[in-house]
Amino acid sequence: MTRGRPTPEMRKLGSVLTALREKRGNVSYQNIADAAGVSRSTAHFVVTGQGVTSWKTTERIIWFLEGSTKEIEPLWQAARLSMSSMPRSESADPMEGYRMIADALLEIAAAIRRGQTNS
Repeated sequence: MTRGRPTPEMRKLGSVLTALREKRGNVSYQNIADAAGVSRSTAHFVVTGQGVTSWKTTERIIWFLEGSTKEIEPLWQAARLSMSSMPRSESADPMEGYRMIADALLEIAAAIRRGQTNS
């Protein structure tokens, strides 16, 4: 996941995801995280527009929140692009690599748990 100073595009994506969350009765970030296979903090950052994650993860969040991936994907693309055009000094976070590894490990653990409960 990419975090940094929220851009207008990130805030727009976040406002749409927040509206979907509210429409679902303010479902918890933990429930969103479990459905998407990410950490609670990642779900919170994405839904509130403070971070951008992979399309696959964002898509799972949208499905869980019963949104339209077709309508939201362009917002995600704009948010992702806005992060890549941000000057490095604004987006660089020395801990980002560790967070990405931790998020990936949490996703793997969630996938393993889902696989064990489905068998």
